Amino acid sequence: MEAELIKFEIRELPGLCVIGREIIVRMDELEKQNPIPAFWNQCIADGIFDDLQDKLADYIYDPGYVGYMQILNEYEFTNVCGILMKSDAPVPDGYIAYKIGPFTAGVGWVKGKEPDIFIGEHTLTESAAKEAGYRYDEAKGFSLELYDEERYGNIDAEGSRILDYYMPVVKE
Repeated sequence: MEAELIKFEIRELPGLCVIGREIIVRMDELEKQNPIPAFWNQCIADGIFDDLQDKLADYIYDPGYVGYMQILNEYEFTNVCGILMKSDAPVPDGYIAYKIGPFTAGVGWVKGKEPDIFIGEHTLTESAAKEAGYRYDEAKGFSLELYDEERYGNIDAEGSRILDYYMPVVKE
């Protein structure tokens, strides 16, 4: 089963901050061996989520783990493994922060098996945004994968899960 969009909505989000650890990925690396899964495994092994939740409990906007991606140039993008925080959250030593918003978000719930949900997330959400009269805001150039415990953490009998995918959008 390929990934499918099971829900889409437009949300107005406040100014937020993604705090976590970062890897810079070259586009040509993805064709050879994608370094992102190993990076995430290392972040999990290092306990960054527990550390951030302990240090910044009062600043958490959403407790789900978040993957923040932003294109840096035609050759590279950043991938941050972290947590979505309120915009005034302090940044602990050893972590990086990206401030985003306020912004209008197209939010898609993408259902499928791994790795299909990661392959189809952007295209499915972008298509739904277009149908709703919006387009991806390329000027902002980022997207978020939110790993909600209830949806992403529960795998159904077919081996599928649901990934929340956020992209900044503007009205057409």
